[in-house]
Amino acid sequence: MHPVSTQAPGEMEPSRGSSISWPAMAALGGAYAALAGYLFRGVQYTGDGATYVLQAMDGSAWDRSLHVGYLASLKSWVWAAGHLGLDASTAANLLAASWCAVALLLVTILAAGLLADLPGAASQPRWYRFAPCAAPLTVLAAAASWDAALFAEVYGPLATAVLATALALRRGRDRTASLFLLLAALIHPGAWALVPGLLIATGRRADRRTARLLGMALLPWLGCLVLLAPEWWSGGRGLLALPGFERSPWQSLQAAWRLLSRDLGVGAAPVLLAAVLVTARADCRKARSWLLGVLVMGLGAALGLDRYPDNCGQLPALWMIACLSPLAVGWLPVLGETRAQRFAALAWAVLLALCIADATSRHDALARRAERANTARAQGCAPSEPDAESWREQQLRRLACSERR
Repeated sequence: MHPVSTQAPGEMEPSRGSSISWPAMAALGGAYAALAGYLFRGVQYTGDGATYVLQAMDGSAWDRSLHVGYLASLKSWVWAAGHLGLDASTAANLLAASWCAVALLLVTILAAGLLADLPGAASQPRWYRFAPCAAPLTVLAAAASWDAALFAEVYGPLATAVLATALALRRGRDRTASLFLLLAALIHPGAWALVPGLLIATGRRADRRTARLLGMALLPWLGCLVLLAPEWWSGGRGLLALPGFERSPWQSLQAAWRLLSRDLGVGAAPVLLAAVLVTARADCRKARSWLLGVLVMGLGAALGLDRYPDNCGQLPALWMIACLSPLAVGWLPVLGETRAQRFAALAWAVLLALCIADATSRHDALARRAERANTARAQGCAPSEPDAESWREQQLRRLACSERR
């Protein structure tokens, strides 16, 4: 019996049949950069995002230390970008776009590893190497992904750290996995609610080795908590200063379903087809564990992460389940001849491209509204009554007026 999972660490590596087309990935990266550049606005949309940027401008990286892993890096980034003449909001949004670019690479590598588990993957036609690119395309087909990529928030960096942890776990690299898990927990303590799903998705067992891995992340995290204890509990937006939960776990699960049914829309079809495939076939054991783990992650997010309607706490689960999208190629042999398979794959790529166009259009409309509202706030910087505006509006106004000066 293997000490960690049913596969030895070497078997967790993507097989030769799951090789990635790096020219295609380079083209996809260029397309992402072009779209991000077109959509980019140096403004914030959420009150939390405005608060983080304000803190990076003139606050302490240790205030609101629930998210110190994000805030410390954000403050350093904003400080460095300031020497290049970039304002704080622009710098913060550039950092968000960079996190998302890393996430696109990670979902591609993870998808390639899952695709290798399909029987006969090594003997498929060479054009199957393009299949892993369906995973990042699925990520970009969700407007929630563009919102996370182009506004300052903790959930994009959190989802990226979770993906990195999953990749290290699949490859049996315990120390690397513990470092990325520590990073995820420092970005948002709710990351611990995702751990059971992560372990299931990556085929890890509840044994001594897994306990040691978790301990290597938990002990440093507890050390940070002790060092930052006053702020962690009561300062800024510490645990004791948090507003009451505004969303029940059931409402969070409904929000997770809407990410698939409304945000991704028809772009979720490959994910659902892959889910049916891995559930029905007994020889897709690793992919089936991945699907089950992501569902458990969604439940964990509903319980401990996604409790406010203006956040997207289900984003890590969304990006994780996008890794299943390329497995929809398992249905292509039903079409018989290779030409029909190529046509179906091309139609699939066109479908995802149209979904990306729709997602970017929705984000663009949101960003333009945020930009217009930011301009209006900057023109009216007179102090207002504390109860005259919501907390979100107060923070956005503070940021607009601070950057105007």
